[in-house]
Amino acid sequence: MTNNTELARLIESLEKLPSSSIKDEGSEAYSEVEKRSQNILRIEAQSGKLAMRKRWSTASIVWITGIICFDIILVCLLGLGIWKFDDPSIVIAVISDSFLKIVGLGIFIVKAIFRD
Repeated sequence: MTNNTELARLIESLEKLPSSSIKDEGSEAYSEVEKRSQNILRIEAQSGKLAMRKRWSTASIVWITGIICFDIILVCLLGLGIWKFDDPSIVIAVISDSFLKIVGLGIFIVKAIFRD
C-alpha cells in the first residue's frame, strides 16, 4: 500500500516536470527521482524480509507446539499407567531431547532469521 502511494506520488511529480530537466543528472529533479526510487526499493526489500520472518516464525511456533504436545501426551500416558517403560530414564532422555530441540530452534531463529 505504501509502495503504491509513494510510486503514485513519484509519477505525479515526474509528469509535472519537463522531460529535459529529468534527463540532466545534475538537476534537482533527477536527484529527487533517484532518491525516491531508492526509497521504494528499500521499502519493498523490507516488506519481503518481514513476510519471510512471519512465515518462519509461524512454522517455528507450530513445530515447538508439536514438540511440547508430544511431551505432554507422553507424560500423561506414563502417569496414567497406560504406557510403561522398564527404565524411567528413557522418559527423562526423551523430554531432555525435546527441551534441547526447543532451545536449539530458538537459537537458530534468533541468529539466522532475526539477525538485523
